[in-house]
Amino acid sequence: MKKRLFSIALCLMLLLSLCVTAHAADGVYLIDEPGLLTQDEAETLESRAAELTGRYGIGVYIAVVDDFTDYASDCETASEEIYLANGFGVGSEQNGILLMLSMADRDYDLCAYGTDAHLAFTDYGKERLEEEFLDDFRYDDWYTGFEDYLSACGRMLSAAEQGRPVDTENGHGQLYYEDESDYSPDYEESYDSYSGGSVLLARLGWGPAWLASAVVAVLLSLLICWIVKNATMKSVAAKREAGSYVCGGMQFRIRNDQFTHTTQTRRKIERDPPDNGGSGGTQVNSSGFSHSSGKF
Repeated sequence: MKKRLFSIALCLMLLLSLCVTAHAADGVYLIDEPGLLTQDEAETLESRAAELTGRYGIGVYIAVVDDFTDYASDCETASEEIYLANGFGVGSEQNGILLMLSMADRDYDLCAYGTDAHLAFTDYGKERLEEEFLDDFRYDDWYTGFEDYLSACGRMLSAAEQGRPVDTENGHGQLYYEDESDYSPDYEESYDSYSGGSVLLARLGWGPAWLASAVVAVLLSLLICWIVKNATMKSVAAKREAGSYVCGGMQFRIRNDQFTHTTQTRRKIERDPPDNGGSGGTQVNSSGFSHSSGKF
């Protein structure tokens, strides 16, 4: 019986892992409406984007359109429409970053979505990211520009995973919302200096998708083992009182455990208020996106 249950648990773990892998493999990471890239180039870029997405749990995407006005009246809103319409992003928050190019008037937009993506790609970080590909696009070197974009995304995601998102000297990776009533960080942060700047020591809370599936599978396995153990040991029950285990022991008329007190120690975590003063972090709009846009 135990061997059979162990085999079932292993199958569950394998099944969940395969589901996550299949989901990542079936995703769309590149849209090329005007056909700027060859098939081989597109496949190479998609493979690289899928690899980054699977490794860091934040989607990395590219979309090239003929004219952003086919989607919205402004470039940033068009990026948001493309992002949501294609189901981009990873997890319940759809964490991801999208580079959108509009060829009609050579507009571009970098947009991030989801808490983890905002922390990894700060406003300052997006500016640094743009420097990696704009020089290529100005000479119509599309493939190299997209390669540089993906490589820079990989470096920034790696830095953020280590608790060191690319940000200004005074930036702490905070999120600033247009509606400041939405500003409510749910995680504890601590900071230290690194290369003249501030470092987010608390990890950002994401991991590879396979890690999440493994955790779920392990929990299911433990649940199965617990059920079997209780089913085979119904006759075994722990006594509440030590006197029950003593043969002929002293009998007391009154047995009573009296609760006296509980001691709690609390430490206040100081956080800087959102001042939108350009001291780093990420400005998030009312739709939940952060942007950096311009011409190429």
